Amino acid sequence: MAIGFGVVVATGNASLPVIYGYTSIMGILLMAEIPSRRAYISGIVGPSALGSALALDMVSLNVAWFVGSSIGGLIAKLIEPAVAYVVIGFVLMVNFWLLRGLPVMFRRGLLAPRADRYRR
Repeated sequence: MAIGFGVVVATGNASLPVIYGYTSIMGILLMAEIPSRRAYISGIVGPSALGSALALDMVSLNVAWFVGSSIGGLIAKLIEPAVAYVVIGFVLMVNFWLLRGLPVMFRRGLLAPRADRYRR
C-alpha cells in the first residue's frame, strides 16, 4: 500500500481525494489490526500476564505513534516523500516476512470441542 502511494506521489497524482482515500484505507486496516494483535497477545501470554502484556502493547503503540511522527517529519524534510513511502513499503514487507516466525495461535484441531480433544 505504501509503495503504491509512493508511486502516486512520485508521478504527481497525489490529489486531496487520493490522500484521503489512502488515509481511510490505512485507518481501516489499523482498525482491524489492533484488535487482532490484542487477541493474539492474549492467546500467547495466558491469563496470568495478560494485563501486563496488554499494557506493554498499549505503551509501545503510543510511543511508536509519538516517535514515529517525529521521525516521519524529519524524514520528510531530508528526502523526497515518494522515496520515503517506497522505503516504508519495503520496511513493512520485511516486517510481514519476519512476523511469519511468530508462534501460530490457532492450530488445526485446537478449536475442536473439549470432549473430542482428549478422546482417542
